[in-house]
Formats: sequence, C-alpha cells, structure tokens
Amino acid sequence: MMRFVAIAAFLFAASTFGENANAALSENTPLVASEQGSGPSHRGLASCYTNLTEIFVSEGNVVDAAVPRTYTLCANTEFTLAVFTQQGLVGGNQPIQPMANSHYKCGDSGSSSNNCTFVSGSVGVAIAPNAYSEPLVNSTIQGITFTGLNLYGVAAQAGGQIAFIDCIFRVSNSSIA
Repeated sequence: MMRFVAIAAFLFAASTFGENANAALSENTPLVASEQGSGPSHRGLASCYTNLTEIFVSEGNVVDAAVPRTYTLCANTEFTLAVFTQQGLVGGNQPIQPMANSHYKCGDSGSSSNNCTFVSGSVGVAIAPNAYSEPLVNSTIQGITFTGLNLYGVAAQAGGQIAFIDCIFRVSNSSIA
C-alpha cells in the first residue's frame, strides 16, 4: 500500500501554466457541486455523489473553468470504474478527468477515513491531452482510495498541476499507481 500527501505536477514540454497557479490553490473558495450540472445524490450529506459519470457530465457542461467547483463523493461508497475496451468504456463509472479548478473530495472532510474507494476498472484518474480547453491547474483529489484497478490509479498523458491529498493507492502486481 502506498499513501501520500503531495502535490503532483505533471509537467510536459507542451504544457504552460500561470505563475500564480500555486497561490490559487489556497485562495479560491469552491462552489457547491449542485450549482454545476445534473445534481448529486443524497446519502447522509446535504449533497454528495454516488455516481462519477454524473460528475463527468457536469464537468463537460462547465462554461467557465475559471470558476472553482467542488464535488463531494458520498462517504462509505465503493465506486466501480469502467473498463477500457475497443468499444469504449464498459461496465462502470467514468474515471475522474479533472479540469482546471475542480476539486474532488471524500465526504465533507475529504479524509481517507471516510472510505471512498475506486475499485476494478481500468483507470481511477485520467489526465488526457486536449480533454478541455483550459490547462489543468488548481485541481485536487482528496481522501480517495484506489484499489484493484487493472491498469493505473492515475494515467497522466498530458501536462497539468494537481494535488493528491490523503489518497491511498493499493497496487496489485498487475497495476501501476
């Protein structure tokens, strides 16, 4: 098991970032997730998500990525992720595909003790080239446990800046964190 609290900066030659990206990480106050998109499920919290695909759709509808967004995952929830096949994603939730100013946290506190677990599937977090028009800055993933993924916990194929805080990666012989 690998546990870390860190800011992972995925820097590639084609990526450019604003000089104040680190400052923005602590200065912005995020909006409630239900203010953007299809709306969360309700399970003990005022608003939290049990379906990652709903978040994916919500992020796809964001008009201004400069506006911070927070997506609270319901505590004590196991998220079965989709598997990549030749036909596309099959059999589960979309992986998180963070974009600028997006924040994903487990429960109200964002602690890994809240037990949000991403299981099976191919990838937990996909950072893809040209996924969105804005560079990936000021994004956080907090308190999520990744286990049993058959490819990667995080697949970074593009540049960006993202913080992984209190995340746990349980790596099997067939997967890479």
